[in-house]
Amino acid sequence: ELARMLGTDASPAAGLSVLKIVVGGQAAPAVRSSILVALGDGLRRRGMTVAKLLDAAKADSQMRQDLLRFTSDSLAAAKEADRPIAGRIAAVRVLAFLDCDSCRESLAELLNPQVDPQLQIAAANSLGQLEHADVPKLLLAGWRSHSPALRREVVEALLRSTDRVGSLLDALQDGAVLRGDIERDRKDLLLNLPKSGLRDRAKKLLAGDVDANRAKVIADYQSALQSPGDIAKGKLLFQQKCANCHQIAGVGHVVGPNLQSVANKSPADLLIAILDPNREAQPNFATYVVETQDGKVLNGLLVGDTATSVTLRRAEAKEDVVLRSNIETIVTNGKSLMPEGFEKDVPPAAVADLLAYLKSLGMDAKP
Repeated sequence: ELARMLGTDASPAAGLSVLKIVVGGQAAPAVRSSILVALGDGLRRRGMTVAKLLDAAKADSQMRQDLLRFTSDSLAAAKEADRPIAGRIAAVRVLAFLDCDSCRESLAELLNPQVDPQLQIAAANSLGQLEHADVPKLLLAGWRSHSPALRREVVEALLRSTDRVGSLLDALQDGAVLRGDIERDRKDLLLNLPKSGLRDRAKKLLAGDVDANRAKVIADYQSALQSPGDIAKGKLLFQQKCANCHQIAGVGHVVGPNLQSVANKSPADLLIAILDPNREAQPNFATYVVETQDGKVLNGLLVGDTATSVTLRRAEAKEDVVLRSNIETIVTNGKSLMPEGFEKDVPPAAVADLLAYLKSLGMDAKP
């Protein structure tokens, strides 16, 4: 935490003092990795990188040589197949802050399907944090062989920068990425991008993917209210489609409203809440979009709002902290974090199962 705080300090000497501990070999490798990740997180909050820190602090040649050696050691650890997975992931996380040609190449190699899925996702996350222009190409190169979880991480990385959103839209336009490959909440972000040029282009590419006529959709799903539904199937559907943002009985992530509290609603009201999430969206669950001064685009629920920073929480309870000094714009689109278009993935019979499961939660709570 101290390393993170020093990274946010405007004085480059503060961050450099932490970096010297990392590259000087004064602590165990695992500790050094953790410190560098925290430092990098602090620097990012104010739009800085390790490379920019070195320049701002006018680091000497010895410091730069030590950093090169540390980078080389981290690259070797990330590639070492016999090393425990936790150690390799720790090394991969470090590479997110040690920007170099070898770092990008090594991280891209770890996106191959032969690599442990945990390591793939960690590599995509780190690669996405590097600033070079070839990063989108490297992330998308093996798209067809990427798992759903890895695709989610790749899209997340591309959507976090206005400069890279265009690469994702290019892939959609060329057919390298299909509309169905993008999850509904990410489509919703594309359709509500702060920059009008990108937003209009996304709307053209995704036209017809989400039916704006919510009333018609709800009317088409009235049959779900006539079926008793299968509670077991509904529970499975919740785990597959809803657990990214909702938690029940310890399953899922705490992002959206507590579904235990909605069990007393009528099935008709629940159907509206599922298919038209913006009709009665609560203000504290509205989505905010932050554009940073260094060109990043972040979105989520505003869960932290202090004098110095804001915190956004998104799917899977992931959080982004941004210093106010690094905020270019912050706006709310007035929409729920839960996107429209649930019906694109789920037929009326399955919605009936989900309703049955949600209603059963109220019965479980009774003595």
